[in-house]
Amino acid sequence: DTFNYDFDLNRYIKFVKELFNNFYVNQKDCTKYIANEYKDYISSFVKIGDYENSKKSIEVLVVQLNKTSSRDRARTMQRNFIANWLGKTGKDAALVAFYGDDPQDWRFSFVKMEYRLAEVEPGKVKAVKELTPAKRYSFLVGMNEPNHTCRRQFLELVQHEDINPSVDEIEKAFSIDNVTKEFFTEYKELFHKLNESLQNVTKKDAYVRQEFEDKNISTVDFAKKLLGQIVFIYFLQKKGWLGVEVKNKWGTGPKDFMRKLFGGGKNEYVPLVPYDNFFNDILEPLFYDALANPREGEDGYYRLFKCKIPFLNGGLFEPINEYSWEKTDIVIKDRIFEKIFSTFDRFNFTVKEDEPLEKEVAVDPEMLGKVFENLLEVKDRKSKGAFYTPREIVHYMCQQSLINYLETNISVPRGDIETFIQQGEITISTNIRTLDKIKKLEKEMISGFVSVQEFNKKIKEYSERLNIPISIVKNKEKIDILLKTIKIIDPAVGSGAFPVGMMNEIVTARSVLTNFYPEKEQEKRTEYTLKRDVIENNLYGVDIEPSAVEITKLRFWLSLIVDELDMRNIKPLPNLDHKIMCGNSLLEEFEGVKLFDEKLLGEVKRDFSHELEQIDKEIGKLNREMRDIALGKKENNGRSRAIEREIKKLEKRKHELQFGPKEKIKDQSLWDALQHRIKDSQKKLNELEKL
Repeated sequence: DTFNYDFDLNRYIKFVKELFNNFYVNQKDCTKYIANEYKDYISSFVKIGDYENSKKSIEVLVVQLNKTSSRDRARTMQRNFIANWLGKTGKDAALVAFYGDDPQDWRFSFVKMEYRLAEVEPGKVKAVKELTPAKRYSFLVGMNEPNHTCRRQFLELVQHEDINPSVDEIEKAFSIDNVTKEFFTEYKELFHKLNESLQNVTKKDAYVRQEFEDKNISTVDFAKKLLGQIVFIYFLQKKGWLGVEVKNKWGTGPKDFMRKLFGGGKNEYVPLVPYDNFFNDILEPLFYDALANPREGEDGYYRLFKCKIPFLNGGLFEPINEYSWEKTDIVIKDRIFEKIFSTFDRFNFTVKEDEPLEKEVAVDPEMLGKVFENLLEVKDRKSKGAFYTPREIVHYMCQQSLINYLETNISVPRGDIETFIQQGEITISTNIRTLDKIKKLEKEMISGFVSVQEFNKKIKEYSERLNIPISIVKNKEKIDILLKTIKIIDPAVGSGAFPVGMMNEIVTARSVLTNFYPEKEQEKRTEYTLKRDVIENNLYGVDIEPSAVEITKLRFWLSLIVDELDMRNIKPLPNLDHKIMCGNSLLEEFEGVKLFDEKLLGEVKRDFSHELEQIDKEIGKLNREMRDIALGKKENNGRSRAIEREIKKLEKRKHELQFGPKEKIKDQSLWDALQHRIKDSQKKLNELEKL
């Protein structure tokens, strides 16, 4: 009853008492202790009591958010609020119910403090709070959410009346691993059933068989794409963007739109539109007409279903290999879709991919990558190099790549770049009040109430408070352009872990810089616009496996819709056909064009044009300031000498960039040996290919 319905304090307390035997309820309103930086987000805060086991303690809390949307957005704020509270009370963890102005759907979270061991003196260590002191694991539960996983994972703990659960056991109940294994098993079974059904269709129907042969379509690829399309719809319907009534706003559509189309289910729906065969009469028009083609006007009304359906484009909803869906009757048995929907209806789907500190116990886009690997047989997995890379490794490698790229292309100390890339988002999210002061300071400078010198002095002070190095703030435009123009390719894209990881790191870094831009500029730099910019301009991928390409595209498209609440702000999804491509990246040549130039090994060339342009602008700015001092428009106060020194430094740097020595491999003997090894390896490779 606790998780199947809207949030109810009494039901929640009853559940806690069942979970923690002999739990003493000591309810206390702690709203007055909400710090200023959280008051815009949180309206009330209640402590239910404490639980202790094996010298570890858990606080049981209830947080009411100002808006329901805050339940899904501002997740970092929620985690930091609880971490801040635990830091004051000294407890190890908290069990928290977060609910908004609409309590039908709410978040049940476990927040755990993280510590590291630090050497205080030789031979002695102690636990020290990290800058990022907490991790959060959450279930989304309530009236409209499938909560099968949450109920199943807590059932055993609740049933033990004589044994009190440990903090570790509570954390285990929030583990995503169980969801992952269960979803893998179910998805694989669905795939095999769907593939088997398609094979039967092609055996019995000569027209379909001929169409598949002519268009080079395998039943395996068809089944994979179809399941991927259905999964995307499950993510999309969570946004309320499907089946919206004519006069209603985007976002108000049913969260179980697919079940309404099909009919049946726990609510015993009558199908939205009568049909003879669900795939032929309903799914194909939905995928290849409603979602794939623009309609006149902006209301998105689709006559067949008598409701609003968004135009998405993007290639996901294009027929595989352009098969003729309108002329081809692919009659897949309806019971296959009943099985698919009854399985998917049991799981929570979240479009938000996990972050290192924030884990949603639900099916997220990353899980599709794991499914892709799982669907390959072991022999195929080895031959195609399809091995899942853990998120922590992806996170680390992407950050290190960006750090090296920025260090190579801009004169900022590596340590400052590391702080910016590795800790920027965390420090920004925990210092909301300082950011407000920066915005106020910018307005005062624009209005003339604060001088440029005073502004720079204050910005330095605020950046130190935010733990963002001043060198990053001063070079924000240069860094932003470098991040905006970077080109990244993954030659074996797999399930898209690295491109998606890179997208998240670039967006995070540019979002941190956004805080130091004027307010008008900040409004344009939303997470959606930054993500779209990165996907369209920075990322490329190749894979020999067609389904890998489809899953990578799917993850990119899902990442674009995750944070946007208003469908009107979503442009048609970008076509990624020329960004993420199916092919063999190990080929030496393509259509006579050599793909690798050995000269690239000879010298490292860097493009300094942007930095030279910035130096010229800075010198021009300083010369204008010197002129104003000479004309008496500005006071000197020793500033002219400082300007002269700055100009000399800039001119020296400019000379180094224009005429400095290029980095070459100096030892010719080493170079010759390297060339010999390359040719020898190529010869052996050719012999192996012949064999």
